[in-house]
Amino acid sequence: MIDTHPARNEAVEQALTEDAVDRCIAALWPTPEGGLAYVHQTLSGGEYVSTGLFPRKVLGPRGQGRTVANCARVTTLLWDADLATLYTALLMARGRPVPTRRAQLKEAMYRLPADHLRILRRVLVDQLAPVWSDVMGMQPTAVLDSGWGLHIHLAVDPLLGMRVEDLGKLHNDLTRRMNEAASSIASQLRPSLQ
Repeated sequence: MIDTHPARNEAVEQALTEDAVDRCIAALWPTPEGGLAYVHQTLSGGEYVSTGLFPRKVLGPRGQGRTVANCARVTTLLWDADLATLYTALLMARGRPVPTRRAQLKEAMYRLPADHLRILRRVLVDQLAPVWSDVMGMQPTAVLDSGWGLHIHLAVDPLLGMRVEDLGKLHNDLTRRMNEAASSIASQLRPSLQ
């Protein structure tokens, strides 16, 4: 877990204990009730675990059945702050060609010198990730290092979690507002990330 506000990182690191991490994971992925399950998949980028619960009987291999219509309950809302998206913005700002395929973009990003990746990560953590808290007016339940970015989570109350379609609309609206705020910040970076 990472606190996106650098001034508080030291206090957060001191407060992190194994019990605190376990409580955080339990808040995001509570133990499924009877007949429900999370979708677990191994993808080329790593392990994937859904943020919603689905009836076991509708789930098939490779995430089949993982649809909004089949989702019984959402346990956490997730925002993915991805270095690849930031790298795309940087290429565009510098007038450089942007690979059309995501795999090509990531290959180019993986070839960057380590110090360039550290700088991109600092911009993401220090300047763009705090937009989440600014828009939400609260701190996230957890900010997890995804390896090539951050996963920002907000645990959802079980009763509210059953309102899957409403949560989808809310998530879309909040994402739009976060993107607008992040775009405003990015436009002030040098070189401008527009």
